[in-house]
Amino acid sequence: MAIVVDEPIINVPFSEPTRHYRMRGGQAELVDARRPSGFTPGLRTRGGQSTLLEEEYVELPVVNDIRGRVRRWRDAGYPGASRTTLDLLRHWRTPGRERPLFFCQLEAAETAIWLAEGPVEVRHNAGQGVVGTDAQHVACFAGEPGIRAPALDQTVEEALLAL
Repeated sequence: MAIVVDEPIINVPFSEPTRHYRMRGGQAELVDARRPSGFTPGLRTRGGQSTLLEEEYVELPVVNDIRGRVRRWRDAGYPGASRTTLDLLRHWRTPGRERPLFFCQLEAAETAIWLAEGPVEVRHNAGQGVVGTDAQHVACFAGEPGIRAPALDQTVEEALLAL
C-alpha cells in the first residue's frame, strides 16, 4: 500500500530542515526533528508511479556524526577557518542575496571546509566508534596521519606527494 501525505513539502529550502515524515505501519507520522541521514534499500513502485512504499530505513552514523560536528562548528563561528573562508561563508549567507543558496548546498560546502580547516582535535575523532571502511574514509579525509584511504590504498600525505 502506498503512503500518501497531503503536505509533502514541510521545510523551507534555505534553512536547516526541522521536520520530516516517518513511515510506520502504513502511516506517515510528522516528526519535529531533522531526518537522520540514511537510505532506503530496495525502493519499490506500484503501477509505474513514483510513490514510495514503506521500507526499512538504514541510518548512516558517520554522516550523522559529522553533520552534528559541522552544525556545532557553524554555531561557534567556524573556529579555525581562514579569513578568506570566513568572508566566503559570510557572503554565501548574506541576507537578501539575489540567488541565495539552499541549505543543503551551504552544508555541503561547510562540510568540505570543516574537513580541511575545522579544529584538528574535533576532526580526528569524527566517526569514532564506527567500524570498517566508513570510519577509514572519515579518518583519512579528516587528515589523520597514516590512515589509508581504502579506495586509494594510500595515505593523504602519499597522495599529495604524488601530485
